[in-house]
Amino acid sequence: MPYSIDIAYLDYFKNATAGLHDSTPVKDRLKVTGLAAATALVGGLRTVSRVIEFVIEIAKVIFYSLASLFTFGNYGNLNRLKDHCKLLTLNTVALIGQPLQVIIHSLAIVIGIISPTAAYRTMQIGTTPLAWITSCENGIWQQYKTPKFYTKVTEVLTSKIISIFNQCPFAVQLAMKTILSEFSCALDSALVAPLGYMNQFHSFGANPKTLTDEQKKLTPILLLNGNYSHQGTFLPLLHALTLSNNQRPVYTINLPPNTTQPSFIASKIEAIKSQYGKPNEDQFEMDIIGHSMGSHLIQNICCAPTEEQTIQIRRAITVGTPFFSQTIAGIPKASFDIIGTKDCLNQEESTLQQEHQIKIKTGHLGLLFHRKSLNAMIQLLA
Repeated sequence: MPYSIDIAYLDYFKNATAGLHDSTPVKDRLKVTGLAAATALVGGLRTVSRVIEFVIEIAKVIFYSLASLFTFGNYGNLNRLKDHCKLLTLNTVALIGQPLQVIIHSLAIVIGIISPTAAYRTMQIGTTPLAWITSCENGIWQQYKTPKFYTKVTEVLTSKIISIFNQCPFAVQLAMKTILSEFSCALDSALVAPLGYMNQFHSFGANPKTLTDEQKKLTPILLLNGNYSHQGTFLPLLHALTLSNNQRPVYTINLPPNTTQPSFIASKIEAIKSQYGKPNEDQFEMDIIGHSMGSHLIQNICCAPTEEQTIQIRRAITVGTPFFSQTIAGIPKASFDIIGTKDCLNQEESTLQQEHQIKIKTGHLGLLFHRKSLNAMIQLLA
């Protein structure tokens, strides 16, 4: 979902226009221009990848044309030939549009100094057509499975390279394993880091400043990020929740590395309770989603409740838990594990029953970007 990142930056432009991020217009304009420059650079990198895809698609069209003409085994498939012709056409249009996007985003750098609103509109013009092309391409590719031989070879090579880093410090292991096994998702996580590390994180309505009376009747959602990560990795989920017309307040927090104690989120919980007008309520209900280290924190909250704990977890969703060392106690029927079958950090079996496990063919970071994973989280929160 590479263009979900562009959409996240567009949302930042929109919020900057509303003055949600900083107290002075100058700061907003400086950040807007910096983000526009970053997306322009990324557009340049995507252009290179598009050229490579263009050459590959030409080769595929030639191959399937010959295979269909001479009915060469299972490859003599006219429908697949048509699909590759469509992909070639889409890729050609994208190849033309990619440099235009870089130019438009570069214009947004200058425009952003004058007006964040105008920069937001400019970025929309540059992003929307290519996002539509990508969605069309994804729709075509979903019909075809990756050849088993290709999958097996890549998995063996990746696992051998990853094993080299087993003796490294955990932070190095975490970074290298995810980069090698799912480079595109690692790149996406890095690209949203400038948004994720902001103190005032309001993308797609997260961390609302005020609540309506109707919202106060709804159970809030708290998202806990992984180790050496940031709240920006939840941007695809926040965007998906927006598209699903979610009305529930959603909150995030940037957990410091190696967080294991629930006390790290105590102040956030108190702030949420105050927004709800229930600062002294002992059993305030929340739904919590945790990725990686965040899922361990959920386990610690549920398995080792303290006297100071003033929340009741209604539903707990753990995503990409590296080690299933504890059973989530107290709410087993409302606990769910979303597991990546290609997760290089998942070394143990889930302790929950099979009906509370959702397995998705993706990696550790992919669980935060994969469409099926996002849909699963939204359905579980409903």
